[in-house]
Amino acid sequence: MEIKHDGGTEKLYLTEHDLFETSAKVTAIEIQDKFPDHKVIRLDRTIFHPKGGGQAHDQGTINGKQVELVMKDGDTFNFDVIHFLKNDDVDFAVGDQVSLVIDSELRTKLSCLHTAGHLIANMAKTLFELEYLKCNLDPLKNMTYLMFINISGQKKWSDDALKLLQDRCNQIAQENPPITEQQGASGLREIKIGELSPFPCAGTHTKTLQEISPISIFKMSHKRDTKDSKKVDAVKIDFDAGKKCSF
Repeated sequence: MEIKHDGGTEKLYLTEHDLFETSAKVTAIEIQDKFPDHKVIRLDRTIFHPKGGGQAHDQGTINGKQVELVMKDGDTFNFDVIHFLKNDDVDFAVGDQVSLVIDSELRTKLSCLHTAGHLIANMAKTLFELEYLKCNLDPLKNMTYLMFINISGQKKWSDDALKLLQDRCNQIAQENPPITEQQGASGLREIKIGELSPFPCAGTHTKTLQEISPISIFKMSHKRDTKDSKKVDAVKIDFDAGKKCSF
């Protein structure tokens, strides 16, 4: 049941990654059958990154009440952001201004992991011809890994390979090339690190590459995964990044 909805969400997290508090206007309050104990809140703008692209959603509050879940409503790049609050916690109406606060430590960690993921993916392709498949960046659940399609079919990865990848990533992080945003040929937002290949991206990033150091590669392991409904040989890379905070 939609009460009111007058426009898409301005995604402040894409341009102001370290904006942890702001205000916004409520544009809709909805009830969805799948979440009977919650109300769905739409805002004219938000600092909450939604769950998607492998990145966990931001934690925080609206008017001091805990946001239980943040999701995308739409396709991968063209979507509204919807915020879930428990029914009894919604004490505001459509048209009201509300205060938004996100967990700054978690956001910083997620930005470190996401930026490091771009760098690792570039180096994994350069060094081992691994093609990026997906990621899971959720430090609260101790799940921070990247998954790659393994074209070579190699099933064992030596400590030397792991160290080579880790050392190369840390070397580039210390060189600190710029992190820039551009519009790709397809019209999608892309993130580019120095002269490395750009990645389509809707996630959050650090301002500098030095912030993601040190990068730790814990394990490279052979897996079976799925791409386009077909089983493929894959490589899982477990990692961590960033010294500002840990979980």
